[in-house]
Amino acid sequence: MMIPAHKNVSYRRSVDEWSRLFYNLGTEMKAVSDEILKQIEGYLRIFMEVLFLENLLERLKEYLQMEDTISFEEFSGFYNELIEELNQSFDHLDQDARIKALYICSVVQSNADSRIRESKSTAKAFKKMSAKSGFWKDAIKFHLGKNGMTAQEIEQATEAINSGV
Repeated sequence: MMIPAHKNVSYRRSVDEWSRLFYNLGTEMKAVSDEILKQIEGYLRIFMEVLFLENLLERLKEYLQMEDTISFEEFSGFYNELIEELNQSFDHLDQDARIKALYICSVVQSNADSRIRESKSTAKAFKKMSAKSGFWKDAIKFHLGKNGMTAQEIEQATEAINSGV
């Protein structure tokens, strides 16, 4: 028994329509899964940035408890890691992470200021570190204030970190 041509054409059209429908559905699902993956990547990036700041804070606490001062190279390395992290992730940091970054910048700036007088060969580098740490300290305070924290609340939050050291 032979199927008439017009029925066959109608069947073909139906298959083509279903193919397009499934193709479009697959494309939409891929777009949704791509968006979900982007969101997950964003959350992971924020999580890693917070962990990195936690690591810097823990190292800073160790440095502050040491009897001896760390070498210029180690101080410079710590400073460079801090600045690189702030350059990459500042816009994504939440309030708690920004307060920790503020505390770290304050300590780095203070230590750089005190080291300026120790050696003429490193004084210029320490001046630069102090200035850049001060810049970040001011930027963080500005953004915390912009997000609703008062100067007193910011001070209390950094003091709370300091008392934990």
